[in-house]
Order: sequence, then C-alpha cells, then structure tokens
Amino acid sequence: MMENADSRVSNDELVEAVDHRGNPIGIVGRQLANRLGIWHVCAQVFVLAKVEGVPAVVFQRRSRTKTVSPGVLDISASGHVVAGQTVQSAAARELAEELGLKVSADSLVHVGRRVDMYEAPGVLSRIFADVYVVVTDQDPGTLNFDPVEIDELVVVPAADLLGIFVDGSSPSCHAYQLDKQGLARSRRVVVRASDFLPRFDNLYARIARYANDRETSGSSARFM
Repeated sequence: MMENADSRVSNDELVEAVDHRGNPIGIVGRQLANRLGIWHVCAQVFVLAKVEGVPAVVFQRRSRTKTVSPGVLDISASGHVVAGQTVQSAAARELAEELGLKVSADSLVHVGRRVDMYEAPGVLSRIFADVYVVVTDQDPGTLNFDPVEIDELVVVPAADLLGIFVDGSSPSCHAYQLDKQGLARSRRVVVRASDFLPRFDNLYARIARYANDRETSGSSARFM
C-alpha cells in the first residue's frame, strides 16, 4: 500500500495518488510523490476581475525566496489536493490561504483538467490539474495575499494577455505589492511572456480567451 511506502515521511501532507489515467490508487506523501514521479491531483484557480472596465486575469508573482521557479508570474492560486478533500474545496482553500479571497466552493467554475509536469534534480512532479475560475467584483488591490509566498499580484487585461502570447507584445499592467502594514501599493509594470512560469499547453492564452468570451457569452464561454 502507498501509505506504507510513505511511512518514513513523518511531517509530509498526504495526497491522493492516481494512475496515468487519473484513477485513484491510494494515498501517498506529497514529498515522496514529487520525488518518485507518482501522479497526483492539484487544484489551479484563475481569478478574473475587471480593471478600468475590461476583463482581466490576476496573476501572482512567486516569492523570489522560493527554491522552485522564484520571481515568475503564475496562476492566481494553486495547491495539492490532500487526502479526503475534494478538488473544489482545495481550490477554495488555496484562494483563502494565498490571496485572502474567501469564496464558497460552489462559486468556483470547473473549466477543464490539464497535465502539469516539472523535473529538476531530485524532483519529478507529475500532476493532473483541475482548473477552476472564480469571478470577483473585489478590487485586486484589496486582496490580502500572503507576502511569504507571493511578492506581488499582477493584473493583466485579457486582451493584453492574448497579445503577449500571440503577437509578442509587452503591455504595461497593474501590479500590487503589500507593504509591511499589509496595505497594497499600486505600480505599473511591463509584462513579457518570459515573466511567466512556462506552460507547454498555451494555458495563458486559453484563460485569456475564456475571460474575453465570458464577457460576451457568459456561462457558455469555453476553455479551449
């Protein structure tokens, strides 16, 4: 059993292991899963907001102190699904922990499942990622994000996001950084494709199209 295989890891969180088709096969420690390349499940959430009246996507800039992919722009919030938890509740948990955005799990819209893989010395991460979207009326500058995990939030209009990943443009976008008192300070930043954590499946263009389509088509928007 995978519980026994992971018995050496005393303080590791347990996640549900799956086979290469996504079928549950047991419980395993997250560290062991990421070391041996055992497939498991992750929740990824994109926060959609509006900036100056246009649809936009909120990205987090990963802390520059992180050992994996420091300082790059990434999905709004994401995290492993621990054993006994639904993917949807894991997504809501990560939003609260990372961004301070509290929503009900039912308000999250599941738009698809994707494969995420990462390899480095001593690391082989194989993940099925369930992708969710949440739409908020909250000003992104008021989000109380975790300054230990996140350096700042960067809010990119969906049309500009398409430009970045389709024609290579470098638009100026809003960025919000928390000061020591937890108050957000806004500044403008120039964003390029190289600022983002690389994704092999054109993920960022897909979420940009979804955000734009949702503005005109509502719930019939598709994540393609």
